[in-house]
Amino acid sequence: MGTEVERIALEAPPVRRMLWWKNLPRDERPLPITRAPRLMMTVYMSRWHRPRHGVVIPGGRGMLRIKCWCGSEVGNWSVGHEILTAASVPAGHALCGPCEGKAVGAGQEPTGITPLVRLLFTPSQFEEWRETLNLERAS
Repeated sequence: MGTEVERIALEAPPVRRMLWWKNLPRDERPLPITRAPRLMMTVYMSRWHRPRHGVVIPGGRGMLRIKCWCGSEVGNWSVGHEILTAASVPAGHALCGPCEGKAVGAGQEPTGITPLVRLLFTPSQFEEWRETLNLERAS
């Protein structure tokens, strides 16, 4: 993490998102990015994600917002939200299952990550919800 990693092609941001940009002054309009590191997360995330599309918001510190295939967002919009990147999932870490499946299905990657990587399909808060709702664990 900290070293330069290979970048992959991203989709263009959805048109519905770009429509409101025309109302902003030209120098404040978000700029779509076309390439990003293969895997991303912040220190607050429980798993690595695959980027789908993103923008750089000019001005100040050049805020970056990247939408992942699962719907999560990775960005540097506040202190402590530094973006971690990787070319492959580090040992002992997990990969977001929906991100992996959708990225491979859309052709962003010809094949998935090595099959020995742990994929997570449950929301990161699922165990907390289970305890809050007093649900029994399925056996």
